[in-house]
Amino acid sequence: MILVLKNGVTREKTENLCEFLQKNYGVQTNTIYGSQTTIIGLVGDTSAVGVEAMQMLEEVERVMKVQEPYKRANRKFHPDNTIVRIGDVEIGGDKIVVCAGPCSV
Repeated sequence: MILVLKNGVTREKTENLCEFLQKNYGVQTNTIYGSQTTIIGLVGDTSAVGVEAMQMLEEVERVMKVQEPYKRANRKFHPDNTIVRIGDVEIGGDKIVVCAGPCSV
């Protein structure tokens, strides 16, 4: 399940919501803070988590049930590219990066 939070929800309110979900529903939460939107991904058995109950929370703008596997790598949960910076090299950005180890040289 994915919770898209309303714009302007503070980090403190987001963390409090995650603690509430973990304590009351026994799920793990993965939070993604975007430039405009914050998303909370619920991982685990979400069968006891009601969509209607989540939509009633003041911080929540939209609730999406996720039926697809690989929730942590799914574009519905994590729409932005993952970019890893090593020194001044950016992996996952717009440029192609070739990595070669001693076995491939």
